[in-house]
Amino acid sequence: MPQGLQCWDSAGRIVVDLSDFSIRYIGSASVTFATGESSKNISFSGVSQDGSFITIVTQGLDVNEFFCRAFNGGFTAMYLPVNGVPFPRTLNVEIYNFQ
Repeated sequence: MPQGLQCWDSAGRIVVDLSDFSIRYIGSASVTFATGESSKNISFSGVSQDGSFITIVTQGLDVNEFFCRAFNGGFTAMYLPVNGVPFPRTLNVEIYNFQ
């Protein structure tokens, strides 16, 4: 059975196309930011820079101000505004590999 992930932007252009890949769930993690923190490196076995992605599954209005990026052996969670997190915040994320 074919599987994958495709995402388009508001103009209808494809921005992610993983339809040629198999996606495998690796696990989940919680990342807690203290007031003023803007990034955290989280070690997570099985994550690679070229074959993994992390998605934020926490609900809330400010979740779109966070971003996760994979590196070999883990991922970096970042708060995008320059001043750092205005109050303590915990994000729940799910980690996936694609092959």
